[in-house]
Amino acid sequence: MDTRTVFLAADQFLSTNVNQRTDRYGASPENRARFMLEVVDAVCAVRGPEFVAIKLTPGFTIGEIEEADIDEKYSYIIKELNARGDLLFLHLWFNDLKQSEIYRKIRNDFKGKILAEGSLTADEYATGIEAGTMDLIGFGRMFISNPDLPLRLAQDAPLSQPDYETIYTPGSKGYTDYPSWDPTDPEGSVVNPTELTN
Repeated sequence: MDTRTVFLAADQFLSTNVNQRTDRYGASPENRARFMLEVVDAVCAVRGPEFVAIKLTPGFTIGEIEEADIDEKYSYIIKELNARGDLLFLHLWFNDLKQSEIYRKIRNDFKGKILAEGSLTADEYATGIEAGTMDLIGFGRMFISNPDLPLRLAQDAPLSQPDYETIYTPGSKGYTDYPSWDPTDPEGSVVNPTELTN
């Protein structure tokens, strides 16, 4: 089982509409979190929590996944993660990190380092690091749509936007067909999803 499979399985257990179980793995926020926490425990048992990071995506809606118990469930999860010792970091992804109340609550409650990711500009991430509202940052999706992302950030070049309709779909469309930055052709170097799929 690869890491993506574990991530998606854990996400499905956390979901209130996908997880319809009535046993010890469903029917309550604590039970829906049980599978994920058992995976964390199993991985921590190999080398210790200092080698383990976990990614959480509160409110993640891809594949029609829903979470109707975000506040209660993630309060419980953070309390449980804190009890497991000094994890390497907690990776949090949000569609809109800037507006997320749950991110601010988790940031306040989690005792370890947080890697934050979610639709911010490079300057906004830098401000967050300087202000201490995040410890690490992630640019996962922007790397998909900008194969030369470090160069673009260094040169303050405009960024192509990812086509979310092609994420988690088979084939190269929306993964390997984004252009690299060419200062002699700035318009041809930046695409938006509508331009990519039409």
